[in-house]
Amino acid sequence: MLAFEADLLKVQAGLAFAQFPKIEEYPDTEISRQVGASIRATLNMLFSRDHLFHNSQQWSRYFWNRGLLLTPCEDSDGRGGVRG
Repeated sequence: MLAFEADLLKVQAGLAFAQFPKIEEYPDTEISRQVGASIRATLNMLFSRDHLFHNSQQWSRYFWNRGLLLTPCEDSDGRGGVRG
């Protein structure tokens, strides 16, 4: 990811995201899925309206909706949805 190379993004050792190269194994390993989740969360932070890079295009809405269509969100208990 260019953000690492440009020193815009630093990750604490021990976090799944620190193992960024494992994304090559996505979605076949647990660590690659964790790295993928970190990438999705970071993209939202980097490209949202109030953060580092703002892009007014609708790609982010499509990205998240498409992701939910491909793989619905579920908790570890197998139930979907958001609970507060």
